[in-house]
Amino acid sequence: MVSTYHVGELVKAVAGDHVVMDYMSQDNIPVHDYEPSAADLIRLQEADVFFYHGLNLEPWVDATLASLGSDAPPSFMTHTMPSGEITLDYESILVADLCELMNDGPFESTTLGMLSDDHDDHDDDHDDDHAGHDTDYKREDFRGILKVKYAPNDRLSFAVDTKPYIVTK
Repeated sequence: MVSTYHVGELVKAVAGDHVVMDYMSQDNIPVHDYEPSAADLIRLQEADVFFYHGLNLEPWVDATLASLGSDAPPSFMTHTMPSGEITLDYESILVADLCELMNDGPFESTTLGMLSDDHDDHDDDHDDDHAGHDTDYKREDFRGILKVKYAPNDRLSFAVDTKPYIVTK
């Protein structure tokens, strides 16, 4: 048994045709507002296993499973927090995922650097002739050098704090 359609889709993706899917909520009730009926509780007791969202998306689950005691089926959350964490740190997860993505796979390496504030002090309305202007930037001319990789033929563009970036291969 699963709590919602979305959880059912996850279970189907893993178990395929090897399971018979039964949904806890038989009506189109928002997951946060659902309260199991007496008939739902009986169906839950008869289930071999119960999958639900987790992260308190379904406020009724913990109390309902506790009220069933030893008659409750084995239950599993499909969305859980990393061990030892009580709130999800999306920024750290995104940075970790980005770092993993950039370090693995068939990517081409690129160095991305941010121009220093000293470079911002001159007029950007000049021609392409940079005579007398140092265009050979050294490592110390940049703040926050960042190594990035991108897949060949793909374009990666982003802005951070509206600071100018240059890309060199």
